[in-house]
Formats: sequence, C-alpha cells, structure tokens
Amino acid sequence: MRRLRSAPVLLAAAAAFAVASLAGGPAGAAGGGPTRAANPASGPSARGASGGSSLAAIISSAVPTNINVSRRNGNQSEATISINPTNPNNLVVTSNIDVGNGLFYAVTMDGGAHWMRKIIADGDNLGTACCDSKAVFDRFGNYFLVYLDAAITKVQAAASTDGGLTLQYLGKVNTSGSPDFCGITVGDDSVWFVWTNTSANTVQARGVHVSGLGQFGPAGPVESAPGSANDSFADIAVGPEGQVLVTYQHNGAPFEGPSDIFVNLDPDGFGPMGFTNKRKVLTGNVGSFDSIPAMDSRTVLASVNLEWDRSGGPFDGRVHLIYNDEFPNESDNTEIVELYSDDNGATWSGRIRVNDDATNRSQFLPWASLDQTTGWLAASWHDARMDAGDHTDGDTNGIRNDDAQFWAAVSKDGGVTWETNIRVSAGTSNEDQAQNGIDYGDYTGLSFHAGVFYPIWADNSNSTGDNPNGTLNQFDLYTARVQVS
Repeated sequence: MRRLRSAPVLLAAAAAFAVASLAGGPAGAAGGGPTRAANPASGPSARGASGGSSLAAIISSAVPTNINVSRRNGNQSEATISINPTNPNNLVVTSNIDVGNGLFYAVTMDGGAHWMRKIIADGDNLGTACCDSKAVFDRFGNYFLVYLDAAITKVQAAASTDGGLTLQYLGKVNTSGSPDFCGITVGDDSVWFVWTNTSANTVQARGVHVSGLGQFGPAGPVESAPGSANDSFADIAVGPEGQVLVTYQHNGAPFEGPSDIFVNLDPDGFGPMGFTNKRKVLTGNVGSFDSIPAMDSRTVLASVNLEWDRSGGPFDGRVHLIYNDEFPNESDNTEIVELYSDDNGATWSGRIRVNDDATNRSQFLPWASLDQTTGWLAASWHDARMDAGDHTDGDTNGIRNDDAQFWAAVSKDGGVTWETNIRVSAGTSNEDQAQNGIDYGDYTGLSFHAGVFYPIWADNSNSTGDNPNGTLNQFDLYTARVQVS
C-alpha cells in the first residue's frame, strides 16, 4: 500500500450518493505499483492477561483450520476481511497485488469452503486502483469498500447489496489533494471514511447517512482534524450516539520512535460541531517507519486501531485503542497494547498488554474488531515469539526474530483483561523470502461477529499446500474461523 507512506436499488443509491457531493468518476489513470514517501518509555502498566483461562476455553482446537483465500501467483498483502452480519457465512476479502493496478477480491457464501476470486478496479466500472483497500459490512448488509486510485488523487468508494457478488462505484470521497492511508468504519446508520490529505497536511474524514439496504445519502462535508499536520495513518470509529473519533500517529522524525498518538472527537457526527482540537493519548516507541528484523525493509508503524462498543452491553460506549509499542525503544521487543476510554477519548486507561509471551521478540501489525452482538473485543497480529533461530517450529532459517506466525486474543470484559493468546496460523512465514516490495504490508485484517472471528494475513508458509508459488516464496492470503466460547 501507499504509506508516505448491480442491484437496481444500489444503482439508485449510487446516484444519490454522487449527488450528495461525492463527485468524480472512477479514476482510470495508468500508474505503477504502490509508492510511499521516503523513509527518513516505559512498558504497559498492566499485562492484561486473565491468567485463569485455559486455551480450550477459548477455541475448540489448538490451531484452527487455515484457509488459503487467494491461491494466486505473485504477492497478495495488506488485506481486509468482512463478515456480513445478515449472513455470517458471507465473507468478503480484498487486498493489494504486487504487479499492475487493481485489487484482489474474493467472496464466499459458505464460510470459506468455496470462493469467487477475481481482480477488481483494474479499469472496470470501479476505475483503476492503486492500493489501500479497506471494507466493512453494516447492520443492513451493505458492503462498503474504499481504496486509493492509481493516480493517487482520489479516495474512491464502492458498495454492494448482494453480499459482495456485484459492486457499484459510488464516488470520490475526498474533494482535493493527494490522499494516503484511507480507512473506513460504520455506525448504526452511517458509513465514515478517513484519510490523510498530504497536500493540505491534515487528517480528514467524511460521513454518509445510511438508512437501509442500498439506501445511502446524503453525504456530509469533508472534515479536517485540527492540529493533525505532520500526522498520518489514521483510523476512525463511530460511537452509540453517532459521535466520531479519529486517531493517528505523528509522521516525522524520529521515524524509529518515539512517536505521539492523538485523537480528535466530533461530538455530534453529522451535526455542525466538527472535530475538536487534537488530544494527545500517549507517546509510544514505534515510529512511523520503525525497522524490526521481521519487517526490515518496509518497516512497521504504530498501527493505531479504534473500536467503539455499541453493543448495548455492560461496556456500551467504551472506545478501545489498540496499537503497536516497543519496550524498551529500539529493542525490537514490539508489543500489542490496548487502552480504553469511557468519556469519548478525553481520558484513557493505563496501557494493557495484549500479547502474553515471555520473550523479547516482535509482535506487529495488529488489527482489532469488536463483536457488536456480545461486546467482546478481538485482536490479531504477526508474531515472532517462537522464532528462536534454532530451526524448530517458528524458525525457517536459523536467524532469530525474523520469522512470523499469526496470533490472536480476545477480551470479554471490556478490554480490562485478555484471554490466553491463540496461535492462528498453522505455518511460519518469512517476509524476505516473499520479495514483496512492502513485506507483509502496513496492516492486516480482522472481523468479529456473533462469537466468531476471521483474521486475514499474508502467509508464505504454504501450510495448506495450495500456494502456487510454493513454500517460502510469494505471499498468499490466509484466514481461519475462530469460535469464541
């Protein structure tokens, strides 16, 4: 990715969406692959692990069955996965590809047993995509997709009302500038987009009203986050009352950290107030281009994620921030850390460690998802905890801390504690062997609904035996069904 890093009702909705000032046709400009700008504390206050939970109490087997979603030559990475809450067996996956423009796209209607696979936004009705796809289903079953165009001038949106089987171009979300690192989220009656306007040097967001299946619009104005100059890599979440929070990290020297993480609140969403001034949440030790052995070319970033509880449960209204930190700085001991806020991001809990290993190896590229049916929170990430460089499980080459598996964890008590971590990937991957220009990428994906979550990650272990590139070559996209009990 870039890091400067046809249903009739849908057609009518797309027209309303465009009229609501998301103007501009799909971009079809030719261009090369993903680009980005030049690469120029203390630990968590609580470990967070519950300690009393056995692994068997969390999942039904030690390692869930892995599914190779892409089965495609070349590299696929920077993936997103979405569960349709109106049909939980309906999943949609998108990702970058490493050659040419367009996005890898896959849909299943049977929980991953069978997939429809293709390349989209390669000059079709969605235009021509560079990268940075993110996607989500809302409660009505609308599927929304956002991505950057090949010319890096448009944040483009598409939607589906049939579970992702067909996609309709909706419009250009941004109104000016060169965008980077777009994101997406849904509220109960809205979809919101976020991106960095590198020309205006600010984080921006925009919302669109949603009233039902295929019923979109009008769109709100583009809102800038005051004080976000020289900041980037944003995420966005919508609260129970329609309030909106964005988070991002400082994108400047020292690029290896420390780096500040901020939030801005829009207290009334589509109302007239707009975003308030930025508020510093913390200073972390993972910078915006921070090299670790398992990501020594692309480098990692803080990977800030927001998840807002709208479940109606005991923690309704609590917003969670999950990110990557490092203790001590420049030790390569990167950790997955969570904080939560019960006052719209004005104050935050202490740092809660999500990964439970006793090593000083790297965990990185976290993603989080909150199950709005239960209020449970899941996180997943790449993890080098088992790479001792000793040619046993977890090591591919005799070098310590440069191979990764994929791991996950769940919190059932509002993020106060986290259950025993679970290994999700059956195999072990190595990014150097993939020869992917962006290594594992800048993000992974995760979707959690009705007690089941599906992560998505770049994997070249060939543990499923169906990667056409073979073992420890190019990345395919893997997922697994994890049932939480």
